[in-house]
Amino acid sequence: MRALLNETMVILGDHTVTFGSAFYAMLVVMGAMVLLRVIKGLKDHRARANPEQASRLHSAFLLLKYGVWVAVIVTCLELLGFNITFFIAGSAALLVGLGLGLQQTFMDVVSGIIILAEGTIRVGDVLEVEGLVGRVTTINLRTSTVYSRDGMNVIVPNHRFINENVVNW
Repeated sequence: MRALLNETMVILGDHTVTFGSAFYAMLVVMGAMVLLRVIKGLKDHRARANPEQASRLHSAFLLLKYGVWVAVIVTCLELLGFNITFFIAGSAALLVGLGLGLQQTFMDVVSGIIILAEGTIRVGDVLEVEGLVGRVTTINLRTSTVYSRDGMNVIVPNHRFINENVVNW
């Protein structure tokens, strides 16, 4: 069994991926999926017991989920033998260029984190933003969905909830 785990699966340039490293990376991914499913079940159970906290629990779960998946990606890359510090240092200039080009998207993501952390806007709230009146159906990192009085789902960038006047009915 040990010989099989040390057997070379793929050679990528200077990196050799073994069956063992791929197996351990898959275990990390499956473990994260199970962990998130258990936490989601606990969150749903608690939300049913206390419906007033459902939106805040959902927000906390989304932040936790994003953090777990970032940690899983980094861990899997390390398990597969890739040097993460090399990727970070090598991508610094690229990220600065992308940051300049994606300022609006980055502003939406940061606004989404603020909304999820503060809980000032929750799923189910009726809002008015620049003449749009509707009920919030989902809050994600970059955008939120508002079901309008006209029966349409409107996707609203999160920065509008932070930078503009919002009436929360």
